[in-house]
Amino acid sequence: MTQVQEVFTALEPRLTSSAATETVAIRLLKLLSQVVEAWGKDDSLSQTAAMTDAELLSRFVESSAIAGSLDARQQRSLARRAQARVRFLAEFSNFGGLYKVGQVASLTGWSRQTVNNHIKLEKLIAIKEGNDNYVPAFQFDQHGKLYGLEAVLELFKGMSTEAKCSFLLGYMTLEGGEQLRVFEILGRNAGEHELDQVKREAALYLQEK
Repeated sequence: MTQVQEVFTALEPRLTSSAATETVAIRLLKLLSQVVEAWGKDDSLSQTAAMTDAELLSRFVESSAIAGSLDARQQRSLARRAQARVRFLAEFSNFGGLYKVGQVASLTGWSRQTVNNHIKLEKLIAIKEGNDNYVPAFQFDQHGKLYGLEAVLELFKGMSTEAKCSFLLGYMTLEGGEQLRVFEILGRNAGEHELDQVKREAALYLQEK
């Protein structure tokens, strides 16, 4: 049995869990086969091997094999969304990168289940890529999770990952004129007074959304 056959065998229960799931899975698999075949003809496969999932997704939606089934407006829309996703993920390299769940468990001393529970309860920001969660490193310092992070994220319950990260990576001006990124304020173990300022800033930020 080839690796592809093994993967399909493993995925089959998930891809056939309902009639709707099976219908969508068939359409996506047909598109995937068209793209892989096209890449094989123009030697693109060797370039994709070293790509991240985000880069591969961007390359996939921009593929001429996919583009041929879309009108010009849909092509532009998909390309913009894919490129925005790549830029969003690349931004984290400037702030420590992304941790896998196991790395967060090692850093904090928590179990993997505890890390996953924090993600599920939105006490940690995580980015879903395939079946894996990736946790932005800026949420931690040498002592573990940033002081006050949970209190801030509580205000963002139900909001997108992009909105949460945009706020925490953005600058705010504290009383006295000092300007820092929000996560940097939390990272210096901000006292209650500074944390209250951050929470007020978060409330104003959310009003604009």
